[in-house]
Amino acid sequence: MYLCKDARVYAVHHLQSQRYSLKLTQLISLTLKYNVKDFLPHAFEQLISARINDISDDECHAVGSIVWNTMFKVKDCLNVHRRIIACEALPMMHSGTCMKHKRCEEDWRQLWWNGMGRFLLDG
Repeated sequence: MYLCKDARVYAVHHLQSQRYSLKLTQLISLTLKYNVKDFLPHAFEQLISARINDISDDECHAVGSIVWNTMFKVKDCLNVHRRIIACEALPMMHSGTCMKHKRCEEDWRQLWWNGMGRFLLDG
């Protein structure tokens, strides 16, 4: 921990300017080690989007189990939400000239499932 406030401000400013060039796990590790929470949302959001297999064992150890447990729980919630969204078509807005609302809604559900629904499930 920095004892001099100016040194801490300088270090945080330097990290802010370099946050896109650091590895996510390195940024999270520094954030937690030095209690600089400003970067955690950005780094954690990027970590959620990252492929697990692209992260080395050393990087895994640098971040710690609490971060990984949280990340896995968030990924699981996002996967459940994605499946729910995939199976439920958005509400249909009929035009004023639409005469067959039922048929139109059936077509919309089919289009949703064959298009966006499948895309969300298959990635």
